[in-house]
Amino acid sequence: MSEGWIDSEKAEIRSATQTEVRLALVMNGGVSLAVWMGGVVHEIDLLRRASRGDTRESVAPSDQPVFDIWRRLTFEASKKVRVDVISGSSAGGLNALLLATGIGRGTRVDKLGTLWRKKASLSRLQVNKSRNSGDHEESFLSGDAFSETITEALEGIGNAGPSEEPVTLFLTATSIDGPPKKAQDGVGQQFEINDHRRLYRFENQPHGWRYERYEHCEESTWAFRQESSDDFSFGNNEALSLAGRATASFPGAFSPVNEQKMLQHRHPRGDYTASCVMDGGVLNNAPFEPVLDEIAKRRVHEMPVERVLVYIVPSAGQSDRRMPNQCACGKHSPFETIAEAMAHPREVDLRSSIEEVADKLKNTGRDAREEHFGRLVQNSCKKNIPGLRSFVRLDKDLGREQSAAQALLGAYRYSRVRAVIREIVEQLDPDLMMNLAAPRETETQAIDGILEDDSAKWFPSDRAEELSRPDLSNWRWGLVTAERALQTFIHHLLNILRPPDGVNPGLGPQKQEDIMQCAARINDGLRKVQAVSDALWYELKSRGTDGMGERRAAALLERVYEDRRNQSVMATHDLPADR
Repeated sequence: MSEGWIDSEKAEIRSATQTEVRLALVMNGGVSLAVWMGGVVHEIDLLRRASRGDTRESVAPSDQPVFDIWRRLTFEASKKVRVDVISGSSAGGLNALLLATGIGRGTRVDKLGTLWRKKASLSRLQVNKSRNSGDHEESFLSGDAFSETITEALEGIGNAGPSEEPVTLFLTATSIDGPPKKAQDGVGQQFEINDHRRLYRFENQPHGWRYERYEHCEESTWAFRQESSDDFSFGNNEALSLAGRATASFPGAFSPVNEQKMLQHRHPRGDYTASCVMDGGVLNNAPFEPVLDEIAKRRVHEMPVERVLVYIVPSAGQSDRRMPNQCACGKHSPFETIAEAMAHPREVDLRSSIEEVADKLKNTGRDAREEHFGRLVQNSCKKNIPGLRSFVRLDKDLGREQSAAQALLGAYRYSRVRAVIREIVEQLDPDLMMNLAAPRETETQAIDGILEDDSAKWFPSDRAEELSRPDLSNWRWGLVTAERALQTFIHHLLNILRPPDGVNPGLGPQKQEDIMQCAARINDGLRKVQAVSDALWYELKSRGTDGMGERRAAALLERVYEDRRNQSVMATHDLPADR
């Protein structure tokens, strides 16, 4: 099949109606699954490259028939597939590492099944260990040979230049040692527990923002700085290879590894002491949580987006419907019992992870906030149409909403201050890993005292005119409110561009381009909001101490706001008025 089957007219229509399908992959662990998962990863790589318009000559001749099928299907469906978040453990982590590296380097990922069969075979890993080897003398397989295999695979993934596709990779590991962390029970008694879970984060982000302090002429000021991250470059091969080696170091088969050279990729970032780590599948064989958190931070970029979470785990699709056996328990052999015990952890992974995803999905639909905003915009537009008789009723509706907002302003201010102060008080102890005590009730008297300070800049004043005419140069409604407002604006624009019932027939190419440009600018504002939020919490944690009360927390927050000289991320004065 040649490329000529897509003519220019069809391509132009497709570009105007195309939707981006973003895949977030969670790859299950399991030593015997390396080859199988390698085939799945290779197929996904063919799919994403076919959908974005790569030429068939860019793939191996044996892959071209499948590549043509993917290209035809994605063209007819008007879909562009992008893989932007990946996590994995053990064998799943190895394949996730190579796929993410190919995406981060803007190139293809060759057949991984062949790689694992030939280069990671037992015959190659069972080598004679020299005296200089880092392997324990009683390990069954050579970790050094395994590291060499991973390094060769990474070096075999070419580099087509800086990739414009953002991708984030999470790999798990399990530590053998490590410092204990504090915990507190329900009666305030402290005890210590060891945190053996390890998570490493690698990212390619060509367009990011950092909000940081600059020292100039003996004065400090805060400003945005655009920055990019490229953790998948050849220069970072050592850390990438070590992370792959760590997540797949099956206990007993391979020696544990020292995480010192990949500490900068520990997630979340912090001042850590290096530990010896082994297979990530021991404690976290299906790392869903970091993927779900990362998805929430992803922003609309170029076109309408559909999000798909893909859990890659082998399954026959049907459960074994065995009836409970109540009288033959003693007839199960030791081998059968051990086999069942080894199989059950995977069932726990699947059930707990799927339940977590289902819980998250409950809150992903179009919420009341977006529907209400859409109605307000629609009513405002109708009000300006000459001859429309319903404008009196619409004015009354808007008036009632304004009155209701004014009536709720006092309650909103109290709730906002209370929530922010409680979060600061609870999270500013860096050594406290877990608190099992019920949250301490916030003192009403203290909150009332904070609200009386009208000069405070981190919560809204009690002036009702700020509801309809907020001062964007001195934003006092909080970062969460700013983020939700910007998200609502973007979703509204995309609903105009792609209504639920299909393409908007009243939009010409220029109008579509204008809408997407506006959405892109608002999206940039969202990234800045996140950068400000990160900087704010960094400052609070660096200055805060354990045991602070409400008034000390409020004073700390006010000092940080004042020092940051917060500039508005909500301002839209650079957007054309007619857009």
